[in-house]
Amino acid sequence: MPDPSNDRPPSGHAEAGADAPEEPAPGVSAAAAADEPTEAFISGAEAGMASRVKRGVAWFMANLLLGRGLSFVAFVVLGLILDKEVFGVWATAFALSVFAQIFKDGGVVYLLPQRGEREFAAIVGPVFWMALAFNVGVAALLAALAYPAAAHFGRAEFVPILLGIALAVPLGTPASVYTATLQMRLRFPAISRISMASSVLRNVTLVAGAVGGLGPMSFVVPMIVGAVFESAAGYAATREKPWTRGPGLARWPELFHASKWLIVTVLAYAGFNQGGYLAMGLVAPSDEVGVFFFAYQLVLQADNLLHYGVGFVLFGAFSRIAHEHERAQAAAVRSARALAIVAAPATIGLAVCFAPLERAVWGGKWAEAGFAAAVIALFCTWRIVFAVPSSAAQARGRWRFHAVTTLAGGAGTMLAILVGVLVRPTADAAGVAMAASMVLVLGGLYVFGMGRLGVPARRSVGAVLPPWLVGVAAAACVLGAAHLAADLLSGLEQTVGRLCVRLAAWAGAGPRAAARAGTTGAACVTLLLLGVAFAKLYLVGLRVLAPGAVRDALALAPARLRPHAERFLMMRAA
Repeated sequence: MPDPSNDRPPSGHAEAGADAPEEPAPGVSAAAAADEPTEAFISGAEAGMASRVKRGVAWFMANLLLGRGLSFVAFVVLGLILDKEVFGVWATAFALSVFAQIFKDGGVVYLLPQRGEREFAAIVGPVFWMALAFNVGVAALLAALAYPAAAHFGRAEFVPILLGIALAVPLGTPASVYTATLQMRLRFPAISRISMASSVLRNVTLVAGAVGGLGPMSFVVPMIVGAVFESAAGYAATREKPWTRGPGLARWPELFHASKWLIVTVLAYAGFNQGGYLAMGLVAPSDEVGVFFFAYQLVLQADNLLHYGVGFVLFGAFSRIAHEHERAQAAAVRSARALAIVAAPATIGLAVCFAPLERAVWGGKWAEAGFAAAVIALFCTWRIVFAVPSSAAQARGRWRFHAVTTLAGGAGTMLAILVGVLVRPTADAAGVAMAASMVLVLGGLYVFGMGRLGVPARRSVGAVLPPWLVGVAAAACVLGAAHLAADLLSGLEQTVGRLCVRLAAWAGAGPRAAARAGTTGAACVTLLLLGVAFAKLYLVGLRVLAPGAVRDALALAPARLRPHAERFLMMRAA
């Protein structure tokens, strides 16, 4: 039975005023009008659509939090088990495979939710077979690259890594089709349940592989396992068999033409997220790539949660006001300001706390990643706020603009890192280059994207600069105070460390475990002091120097949390 929600406008939201009740026709009572079957059907469709979207947002956020939480736990464990060279080999090989996968699925699976239920039966067969053909082609390209890449980089591990990824790509074709089908039918809970289960399975397999000594292949096996599981779970949820339908070769040119900008977007995101590793791997040794990979991935734990979670919400919000330009401009400025208020402490705070955090969790193993992580974290706010004009462009259907700007961001990041490591092939140089690209390239694209919405550069920069500067100033004050009080902090760490060692020994821990407990306890004290001091200074500085930004952020806070936040900050929302 066709889903009535597919009769709505392409944006997925009703036209302006469609949610308001209409006046009954002359001579017809309100009760009679409400009893009209067609009106009741439309009203039910609207209510059902709204309810599904709300549930979809809730499930998406739950899925995002679980996925990122599991990813961070796996990252912590892998940092304890694997060495920097393994990280470097994987980062370079995976970045190479990502660029080979730009034609994965041919972009056509995204046409299923766009075309809707009415065209589903006609295009699901051609979409499946076209996606499979592209994926087999991608697998063949990865297999062909395996031995030349291993020879070029001097790493035999590239062969099984690239061959394993090549196997995972076509195995995931049914999963891509099923996810698009469930999205078309607004079955967001089913999508999230499959994704949550897959996330658990992938991360458990990842950690098990690392513990089992698989090295870089620890990252590959979960890709194969996840592809098979998601395809099987997708079939169980939909009971669709797209492979039984004809390939419809005559429709392939039209489908490819409709999806070409999606393919460009995939290429853009490859450069945006993975290009730095490939650029660095061409010049720098694997262990330096591994250190940079660790530093960048640690910062991205916060970036991913904010960038993708907020981007999902902003896309829906901007879609509702896409044709109301003044409201869209005001919403963009307020969203950028609110996002910067959250992003600045989440990322700059990592720069402040990296040293004690690394000692507490990894015991000094990744201490050399400290400078790269700190400098990237210091400027990462400018990367995160790029989500605002990016989401607005997608909501307005400006796919070409979105693809081109994202591609420019990825290319600029790759070029900056390549130049940096050519000057000095180290993780520190790559970190400085990445930080520079965040400000100059991504910050510039943020201003440009906001300008396309009609927001002047002065307003768009002014929305982000105050919270960011407050965060930088707070970080400078805390780190400066920590430097002046270094002897006092060192004495406090030693006292707490000895106490933790004695407590661990009293609990029956061996000498090695007791020493580790002492190191962790001592580092946690400094971590707590630096973290609390930074948070306090940031909040005070923000309240004094940028009260308007705080009021806007409070206005955008969830309704249940807003009163508590207002009492905590002693301010009212705008």
